[in-house]
Amino acid sequence: PNPAPESTPAQIMPEAEQEPHNTAEGAIHLHNAADFPKLISSGNVVVDMFATWCGPCQKLAPILDALAASFAGKVTIVKVDTDRLSSLASQY
Repeated sequence: PNPAPESTPAQIMPEAEQEPHNTAEGAIHLHNAADFPKLISSGNVVVDMFATWCGPCQKLAPILDALAASFAGKVTIVKVDTDRLSSLASQY
């Protein structure tokens, strides 16, 4: 069964007003492509380009969340929903 999507105020706001936010596990969910260059220039970064409908992406998500928690302060994990930020996904 697929987990229900989280309901957060950031998901309700229009994309242009959303700020990147950390999950409880420490990964950063990116909502605005303009924030991407700053995030990837801040040291060691793993970028997860995912889609909510993608089975392999869903299987990888808890692993990346665990890594984000284990390596907090050493590695930043940035999650990019390719359906919401398709231009960013195609650029990289």
